[in-house]
Amino acid sequence: MNVSYESCDGGLRLLKLFCTDDEIVVPDNINGEPVVSIGPRAFESCPQSGLRSLRIPISVRSADHDTLFGLVGLTDVIYEGTVEMFSDLRLFAYCDVTVKCADGFRFRFPKGFSMSFPDFDKEYRAFGFRSDDDVVISRLADPRMMEQEYIDFYQGMVRRRMMPRSEHAVAHSDTEELRTILSTGLMTDEDLVALLDLSLKSGKISVTSLLMSERRKLLGRQNQA
Repeated sequence: MNVSYESCDGGLRLLKLFCTDDEIVVPDNINGEPVVSIGPRAFESCPQSGLRSLRIPISVRSADHDTLFGLVGLTDVIYEGTVEMFSDLRLFAYCDVTVKCADGFRFRFPKGFSMSFPDFDKEYRAFGFRSDDDVVISRLADPRMMEQEYIDFYQGMVRRRMMPRSEHAVAHSDTEELRTILSTGLMTDEDLVALLDLSLKSGKISVTSLLMSERRKLLGRQNQA
């Protein structure tokens, strides 16, 4: 791995990094000086080598919007800090990329959007009817840093599309898809009863078991309220 850098406030700014590994690791220090920032197009000289990930240390607190430009094959960014700290980097997704933070936050940013909040939510709402259900459901599953107006928008979108997707999942015994939809917490008891009826009539044992378990949880929460 070869790097070039310059001094900046608080430490060093990484200008270029050349690496052929599947996992590109940004150093947390160079010669004892902390790496606190990453410059524009810092990884564009890395040769294409199939799918790869990028690991960014918690010491990095700022970056350029186009830091990831030219990094071919990127699938994952692992940030060793919180989602709030990652959001402050204000990166841009030049391809579909999954971000994993040390605090457990995980989200797949689609190509062409800001990788920060609430910028992403604002841009995705403007995307309107072209938005992907899976992106919306994933965002609702862990709504950290999401403002209420975007929660309301996403929930409204999911509700409009939820039952047709759920019915399709039941018909095809797709329990993974059904779990994803249930994770939004937007299913009402009426919805679950309708899906259970469909599942029972179709003889979908695993789906029926999943829906019954979810209904018990829902009724339990209602009784505690």
